[in-house]
Amino acid sequence: MALEKNDFDKIEKIIEKSAENTRADLRKEIASSAEKTKSEIGIIIKEEIEGLAIMTNNGFNGVQKQLNEHNRRFDILESGQEDIKLRLDNVAYRFELIQLQSRVKRLEKKVGISH
Repeated sequence: MALEKNDFDKIEKIIEKSAENTRADLRKEIASSAEKTKSEIGIIIKEEIEGLAIMTNNGFNGVQKQLNEHNRRFDILESGQEDIKLRLDNVAYRFELIQLQSRVKRLEKKVGISH
């Protein structure tokens, strides 16, 4: 059975139609795959951002704890510093008292009064 030119044209049209359908199917498949990939990447990015946010928050919490501890220690140091100031004030009075006692003794000697 011999094929005629008309048969070849029909076969060619069938092949072209099949190729068009295949290209259309491929375009749809590629578009669908691209959308799925974008969606999956979006989910991954969201999860990574949430993870970074949690890590950042934990870091800030750690810094806050350290600052609280430093504030507590500064309060202790300030309290100790106040105690030292009070003691030094008393030391100054003692020095003046000793100096005054010495002067009184000299005056008592000069005047002739003794205890």
